Amino acid sequence: MIRIPPEYANHRFQLWQYQVSHSEMLIRSPKSPAFGKEPERGTNVDLVGVGVEYLAVPRAFRGLAFAGPTPEEVEQVAGILGTGFRQQDLHILVSEGRRFPIVAAAFKLVENDWDLFETPLLTLFQFRPKP
Repeated sequence: MIRIPPEYANHRFQLWQYQVSHSEMLIRSPKSPAFGKEPERGTNVDLVGVGVEYLAVPRAFRGLAFAGPTPEEVEQVAGILGTGFRQQDLHILVSEGRRFPIVAAAFKLVENDWDLFETPLLTLFQFRPKP
């Protein structure tokens, strides 16, 4: 299970990008200037998921942690995907006490200073000009 550092507990995260063709997703806490009580954030915090088969997460949420699934959550997702899904790929994203299932082969947490529209997802061939 991926460990999320506690300093990200108050970050605002968003489901930033999902690519059906590559089964990849990006959940991002974007860098931002100080605003109100929010401190400046000079880097993006990106959670990249690969081999994504299913996700049921809100568009935006505060804080991010992972927990193991309960037997009821395994049963619920099996009812949606069928019994053929790999239970070890079921991860539960937890935010403000709410639990959201994601079925993915792997996750990677990275911090970067990329532009808002730059992404770590595989997009090399999407916008290649025709010869």
